[in-house]
Amino acid sequence: MNVPVSKICGRMPFARFRSPGRFTLNVHRKTVNSSIKPVRRPEHPRFPKRVLFLLQNAMQTLRNLIAFQNVTGPIGWVRIWGLVLLACAGCNPVAESSKPASTPGASVIPADQQLPTNGKIASTQPDLPRLLSQIRDRLDLMPKVAQAKWNRKLAITDAKREAKLLDELQARGVAQGLPANIVRDFFQAQMTAAKQVQEQHFAGWTKQQQPPFSRPPDLEREIRPKIDQLNEKLLETLGELWAKRSIEDGKGKLDSAAATVMANSPWSEVVVETALKPLYQIVGSGN
Repeated sequence: MNVPVSKICGRMPFARFRSPGRFTLNVHRKTVNSSIKPVRRPEHPRFPKRVLFLLQNAMQTLRNLIAFQNVTGPIGWVRIWGLVLLACAGCNPVAESSKPASTPGASVIPADQQLPTNGKIASTQPDLPRLLSQIRDRLDLMPKVAQAKWNRKLAITDAKREAKLLDELQARGVAQGLPANIVRDFFQAQMTAAKQVQEQHFAGWTKQQQPPFSRPPDLEREIRPKIDQLNEKLLETLGELWAKRSIEDGKGKLDSAAATVMANSPWSEVVVETALKPLYQIVGSGN
């Protein structure tokens, strides 16, 4: 039977499935059941289902055209290869293969937001400079704390909150293997240094008759959560330093690190000495 190619390829899609395993073509309002069954191959991981369907449909139509001996027409070839190119245009095996393999259900978390679960901080920075940087970051928050207290006319010292916080930090430090007195002395020194910074600001604002600040930070919602996060990091780094307290020339290395990290700090020498005093006792306890 001589069937024009234009009749077979006049509409897209060229073929459709009516039942599993049966392939039909519409030719001159007559249904011709082909004995050629569609090839059902397992889905390739780099090709979407829709692209596979279009590609298989085009190849099956090509086989049927060959069976009817009507593939010599230019229109038929143009439509067949046009469909093949259209199906392949949606495939990008290079881009898919270049993606790194990931474990199902695993979520990617930025490194700066990952919290250590084994008491260790993933960092290549030595313990002393890292601990000093965290101490400075905590002191850098104190001007904002002073502004919030200045606007609300709050006292700098909150004895009840400090005692409660010290008890909590001491309990967590003991759970990590730190001596209770080491944890308490260290964080007591940080709180004392923080209050010294606030007192310096209060003294300057009182002398200048500073009016309330226009947009002070929220003490409970903005500042204290950041301080709590820094306290956790300080506690973890303190545990690492305590494990290496017998390092040679600990005081000399602490002096060198303090001169680098605390250089050009806006705080007075009294504040820096108060914050670092427990560290000299730690690094010198193993010598």
